[in-house]
Amino acid sequence: MKILIGTNNIAKTKAVKAVSSMYYPEAQFENREVASLVSDQPMSDKETRKGAINRAMSLMEHNEATFGIGLEGGVNEIEGVMYICNWGALVANDGKLFTATGAGIPLPEEIAVQL
Repeated sequence: MKILIGTNNIAKTKAVKAVSSMYYPEAQFENREVASLVSDQPMSDKETRKGAINRAMSLMEHNEATFGIGLEGGVNEIEGVMYICNWGALVANDGKLFTATGAGIPLPEEIAVQL
């Protein structure tokens, strides 16, 4: 089983490997740098989700793995408060797409104003 990870980010790679290895202990992992095709700083849940999907879909263009995983982080403003948001997408070799999001945590005001 081969799992493609759409990043070279060490923290994201460790997370994918830790969870995937629990279910697929014999899995082989390969990192590939793929474009999100969204802004460098996604500014909504919708854009952040799209970035994760784009990464996962790009990984599976040649269908050489069991599945590809794309992860994307962004921000989302709700009622004047800026929250971090994150999305993951998994595309299986049969083309099925699965997405999930994580916790939204408010950013400190001194960081939010810079965005």
